[in-house]
Amino acid sequence: MDHCSFEASKRCQHNVAVRSQTANDRRLSKNTCCEAKITCTLLTCADKTGRLSRSKDPHLPEYLAIVCVYNVQNHNMFVSDALRHRDVGAKTIETLTQLFEIGHSPSSALTVLKNDLQMDYGEDYIFTSANRCLCRDLQFCYQPDTVGSSASLIPLGTWTENCRVFLLLTHTCAGGLPLGVILTQPEDEATILEGLQLLKDMLRVDAFAGIGQAGHRLIITDDCKAERGALGRAFPGAKLLLCTFHLLQSVWRCLWGKESGVDLRDRQTLFTVGKYISQGRDG
Repeated sequence: MDHCSFEASKRCQHNVAVRSQTANDRRLSKNTCCEAKITCTLLTCADKTGRLSRSKDPHLPEYLAIVCVYNVQNHNMFVSDALRHRDVGAKTIETLTQLFEIGHSPSSALTVLKNDLQMDYGEDYIFTSANRCLCRDLQFCYQPDTVGSSASLIPLGTWTENCRVFLLLTHTCAGGLPLGVILTQPEDEATILEGLQLLKDMLRVDAFAGIGQAGHRLIITDDCKAERGALGRAFPGAKLLLCTFHLLQSVWRCLWGKESGVDLRDRQTLFTVGKYISQGRDG
């Protein structure tokens, strides 16, 4: 007799155990009672006591694994009803994670992801958007995940009304979390630096994941000379980066401005080139 040390069986995702008699009648039900499955069995020639197997199987002991595949589907695998139930791809999760790290909220990250798919797939986007492996819904983007360390990345932005409001944020899976707020009237480097120094004086020695007043590893800002100068003096050990969103926004405004002189047919292509350059991708 053969000694089985491991056995696992996986069935098609369109074969689910229904909880009610009317479950299959629902519009979004994916159950088709598909019989496709795969079974993996790992054999061993001896049990835990060391007793050898008496099996006469000619494949033993050289071949110890048995894989049985029954790949007969009772549904179309390349339509939206099937593709929307696929597991989310690793590349999609990596893209969303990178967008969260630079300060995007779940909704804005999903919008950027969809825009990228439109540019990559063109007329086929209508089919790609139905593929859950490549394009997720907003509910998935809001699912809880491990919150990143506030010492790793900080976007800084401004908002102008009667005064200047500088909001320091750190990235998380749910969007930006506030670390501090600086309110000023002037927007010169000296004033911003004084506000940053006051903020540092309020910090504990173990703030920012143990780094304390030394600062942060990365700081993302828009192209404001006063901001970047003050941050460089307040946190000399930090690396200052330009926000990709503001950078591409400037490229967009430049290309679509009346003074650019760029032909309308070339604007989208040039914007795509600028986007690839900002992301370090080959065109």
